[in-house]
Amino acid sequence: MSINLRLTEEQAKHLTLLAGQAGLSKQQYMVSIIEKEFEKLVARDYVARHFADISEYRSELLERLKDA
Repeated sequence: MSINLRLTEEQAKHLTLLAGQAGLSKQQYMVSIIEKEFEKLVARDYVARHFADISEYRSELLERLKDA
């Protein structure tokens, strides 16, 4: 899949600098950013789901700790 990304001159300069610092092409850099953000989203979702399970399972203990 390909996309056309319209950037201002300033944004294009920033992308060039960031990609250069990372030692990547602009395309590789954008892909790496997308992958990192997706990984963070998945991790946050995982934590939220499991915290909800733990909270439900340990609700009595959490209430006692809250009052301590």
